[in-house]
Amino acid sequence: MSKVSIIIPMYNVENYISKCILSCINQTEKNIEIICIDDESKDNTLKIAKTYAKKDNRITVISQKNSGVSVARNNGLKIAKSQWIMFVDGDDWLKDNTIELFLDKADDKYDILISGFYTYFEDSKHIHDDRFFNIGEHVFSDLDKIELIKSSICQTSITNLKSSTNVGVPWAKIYNSKFIKKNELKFVNGLNRMQDMVFNINAFENSNNIFYFNEATYYYRVNLSSATKKYNSNFDNTCIIILKQIELFLKNYKLEKELSNYYEAKKIKLLLELIRIKYSRDELNLSTHDKIKKLRMFIKDIKIQKKYDKNIYCLLNKKEKIMYLLLNINALPIVYYLYRLKALKNK
Repeated sequence: MSKVSIIIPMYNVENYISKCILSCINQTEKNIEIICIDDESKDNTLKIAKTYAKKDNRITVISQKNSGVSVARNNGLKIAKSQWIMFVDGDDWLKDNTIELFLDKADDKYDILISGFYTYFEDSKHIHDDRFFNIGEHVFSDLDKIELIKSSICQTSITNLKSSTNVGVPWAKIYNSKFIKKNELKFVNGLNRMQDMVFNINAFENSNNIFYFNEATYYYRVNLSSATKKYNSNFDNTCIIILKQIELFLKNYKLEKELSNYYEAKKIKLLLELIRIKYSRDELNLSTHDKIKKLRMFIKDIKIQKKYDKNIYCLLNKKEKIMYLLLNINALPIVYYLYRLKALKNK
């Protein structure tokens, strides 16, 4: 049995997938399996992956009808045979000794291991030595694993505020496969944003011991044309699904009171993201009046608190805090215009 199954969801990444697969093939630890799941790419991604599979019998390539990254990762989990599971996005890559670094620290008592990472900014070609937390090597247990959940939803005192992302992502980690199977962990089908956050808050809550170390093992590509930057006409519905998943999680584990402020802060973050990638964009062919009207309806639907709350305020970043204050004086049009001006500037 191989030691680690590397699951790579792929969709239209022909310019990056070779670097990704080669970084897995060339690991110093050779006892691995590489599972590539193509989500009906329209370019040469699948063809490139199959070419590597012909040369290396550790590689399995699966094709699926276009169903999203959640289904792709779940299909990879179904056939993974190793003791440990790792997720790698098709436009990212690993250090040559990533697997070795993880396995040197791995132990059956750990359900998950988390490392630091590098952020690669594609526009400037700059690589930043990054990490999720502002702490050193640490074992999260039942006593403090709630900090991982909080950090996945918003931020906490241990969150590295300069990081390009948070610990809710599925990469820069290995998961014990027995742990995943025992708790029936899987990604939410049909959710095309933050599905990894939903997966991980459930994983963190069900874990007993999670080992964190700062050494970077993973190269995370920040691409300005990625799904998180593009216009998204359906993001209203995505936000509602995300919030329902968080609400269900809080209810199932009786965390409503303890994490209520984090849930409310997430509503604010999602509202601002919705304005940024949908309502401030030229692609949405509506008048300003109609856009603001729809945003007011969205605010009502997700039940954003109208009253200022310092406990919510402190969970937001600097820009979000300004927007939150504006929202609390009923200045939604100003918030909209600020995002609109930035969208026009970025054209």
